[in-house]
Amino acid sequence: MPALHAERRQALLSRSELALVDVAGRMAPYPQITVLAPELQQWLRFHPARIDRDPDRPMQVEVPVRNISDRQYLIDYRILFFDGDDMAVTPTMGWRFMAIEANQTARLTAGAMSPDAANYRLEIKWAR
Repeated sequence: MPALHAERRQALLSRSELALVDVAGRMAPYPQITVLAPELQQWLRFHPARIDRDPDRPMQVEVPVRNISDRQYLIDYRILFFDGDDMAVTPTMGWRFMAIEANQTARLTAGAMSPDAANYRLEIKWAR
């Protein structure tokens, strides 16, 4: 039985380490998804992001998020973009409102305004 716990712990560590790797495969200085309200963190689950990097246009990102609670949540979100040196790409996206129904998945999307975007970070908070 201890071997099973060690394997499970290693699997959890592997997933945690993956969260620290950016879209270019480098160690990211911050998590790519940040839920700013601690009480909201336990009710949201994130699917892998879909990232469109067409050389003819700026980076596009779509992150599916699932509400696993029995209540509708009203959130604000924004996706910040960073260049290859991890410097913020401007202009910065404003907060967008999203209603996520109980036990449903929503897709949080944004497009960079600059072709310099190489990485992103999604931030989520309660809607105002």
